[in-house]
Amino acid sequence: MSIVQLDPNQDLDFSDAQLLETIPVGHSAVEGHYGHHQITFDHAGQYAFWTNPGDSTISIMSLKDLGVLATMPVGGKPTKLIALGEEDHGH
Repeated sequence: MSIVQLDPNQDLDFSDAQLLETIPVGHSAVEGHYGHHQITFDHAGQYAFWTNPGDSTISIMSLKDLGVLATMPVGGKPTKLIALGEEDHGH
């Protein structure tokens, strides 16, 4: 997975886009229309979650430091994710 910052200086000119990080992900298991990776984000924008269908895992990444926090075995071929809720931050 490549993470690209499209507009680092926020001037709406994307010609200064830059690669921030390249992160290895698990295997896909593409057959027909299924088995692709999917990514979703928590509501607070602190974490990303993605599927690794070929490895039967889901990975969790911190968006603060772009580090993978965990990769959890879930069985089967995870291909779809929905993130609901978030940590209570006392807002």
